[in-house]
Amino acid sequence: MTSPNPELLSSQDLQALQQRPAGSHAPLLVDIRRPGRFRRAHIPGSHNIPAGLLVSSDPPEADLILIGQDDRDSQTVAEALHGSGYHRRIQRLEGGFSRWQSEGLPLANSPSASPSPEQLPWIPVLLLGAVLLGIQHLPLPLFATALAVVLSPLTVLALSQRLGRRLLRRSA
Repeated sequence: MTSPNPELLSSQDLQALQQRPAGSHAPLLVDIRRPGRFRRAHIPGSHNIPAGLLVSSDPPEADLILIGQDDRDSQTVAEALHGSGYHRRIQRLEGGFSRWQSEGLPLANSPSASPSPEQLPWIPVLLLGAVLLGIQHLPLPLFATALAVVLSPLTVLALSQRLGRRLLRRSA
């Protein structure tokens, strides 16, 4: 079954491609969604290169099949790549990851070794820290210093990841 638009690849066509033995001319399956979404669920065999990074760096020297959340994402990235002089063939998964998922097709996930800052329960962590430190009746300056020492690495990590995501979105 072939899609009417040659740039679009149906989910059935992609499954058929995945069943073929890997060859030197096999296209690279690139998921352009954010890393957090990719970790939660992705199409087996896909590689995560966020849209902003793919467009702003040297793209792989291979034919590409782009997977966005939907058609708009992959269309925008394909146009940007072609506009920057990318000469290899680019196909896009029709309907993107949303359609693949809604059709109940196979998914994989990447368990992360530690939770990302967005996954941490910030309010309970703060309250627990305040209670534990407050129970010991520490003087206020010592309490504030201890709380800053505990939270600063998590805060710096969260802020740097958010800043990186904003920069990637602006560059896309």
